[in-house]
Amino acid sequence: MSQNQIIMEQIEKYLALGFAPIHLAGKVANYHWKEFTLTNKDIQKFIKCGVNWGLRTGKLKGGLWFYVVDLDNKSLLSDFYNDNPHTMDAPIVSTGRGFHIYLTSTEETETRHLHKVDVIGNGYVVAPPSIHPNGKQYTFIKPLESIPPTIDPKTLNFEKWDSTPPTIIVEPRTNTGKSVSRENTHDHSPMSHGVPEGQRHNELIRLIGAHIKSCFREEVTLDRLLEWNKLSRPPMPVVEVIRTVRDCYEKWDRYVQ
Repeated sequence: MSQNQIIMEQIEKYLALGFAPIHLAGKVANYHWKEFTLTNKDIQKFIKCGVNWGLRTGKLKGGLWFYVVDLDNKSLLSDFYNDNPHTMDAPIVSTGRGFHIYLTSTEETETRHLHKVDVIGNGYVVAPPSIHPNGKQYTFIKPLESIPPTIDPKTLNFEKWDSTPPTIIVEPRTNTGKSVSRENTHDHSPMSHGVPEGQRHNELIRLIGAHIKSCFREEVTLDRLLEWNKLSRPPMPVVEVIRTVRDCYEKWDRYVQ
């Protein structure tokens, strides 16, 4: 069986189970992925060399809400199972460095970013048979044969890991021309101030670094900074923001799932 046939069968399986597959460039969807809907007849046009695939978290066609526990390191799995034995029947994906655990709930699950562990409830995850930037393939080590088990995310025990990292909020610039930043663990509002031309690129680099340090996933960082960029005077070209985020994550490699 060719690689394209393997990919097609996997994507068709996702669709049959009610998931929402999206096509990716590496780990990033450089388009309006939230509005993208794939159908069986359209699969062939997206299957090509270098294209990865993701699954959008959120409401499935059957009515349940799909969410993923993302363990950033493979050594975390045993601790997670010790604290959450009720998840052991869930499908598991081996990623480049850790694991994705597929679960569902009866209500929408809020995304949470913890230290080395994420709960992805309103975003997306890279899915098999994609290739990680380090060359490893995303693979199911516990297969996805049916809808993942329904487990209330409030019952998951994350006591071994730190609480949600701070949201970075950009404040107005001071009279000295320096930007002031603060950290807030409760305010999840988006960054609300852009910067003038001539300062945009340096500020973009600073913000990317702050997000990487706070363990934000690349696609979350990109989504936030594209919104921030709209407030700059004038905005940077979108392709420049996308390329800069990608380059920084590849260079610093501080948080790659």
